[in-house]
Amino acid sequence: MQLNEQGYRIAQVRVEKGEAAELEERLMRVEVNRVRSELMLLDNQVQRAILELKRLAGLGLDEPLKLSGRLDVPPVEISLAQAMEQALNKRPDLQ
Repeated sequence: MQLNEQGYRIAQVRVEKGEAAELEERLMRVEVNRVRSELMLLDNQVQRAILELKRLAGLGLDEPLKLSGRLDVPPVEISLAQAMEQALNKRPDLQ
């Protein structure tokens, strides 16, 4: 989002200096607004998922989610060549 807003500000300056057409600024504004809308939609989806998780866990809607414990992932003992071979062998389009 920050990059889009920065791009929009750059486009504004370029238009003010006569280095770019107003269309460039308008296109950047449309893109900034599109990304802003998408972020709001994704934020709403996250909030709904959190509420559903709380419901499934039997928590009240106002209770915070607290994660406890550890998620230990054992190290993978495989070479790059072995990993590539396994990946290629499991690709259905190469079977």
